[in-house]
Amino acid sequence: MLQDLYSIPIAFCLLPLFIVAPGYIIGWAGNILDFRQRRFLTRFLLGITLSVAIVPAFTFLIFRFTHIKVMWWIFIPIWIIFFG
Repeated sequence: MLQDLYSIPIAFCLLPLFIVAPGYIIGWAGNILDFRQRRFLTRFLLGITLSVAIVPAFTFLIFRFTHIKVMWWIFIPIWIIFFG
């Protein structure tokens, strides 16, 4: 029970790394739905939508055909680009 209470805030803080950042980078790189011309809130919501649509399949395929360490080496540059 206490470990769950400790893990929930950590998961809450890590969620944007997997939900917002990849979708934002994908939307910006592909300029999907005129992503770059939108307001920040719209870009934020589109980033979440793109992440929910693309990242689970992308993560599954990476994990299925390679090792989990490869998945981390793909996500780390995404996070660096997002925060940069």
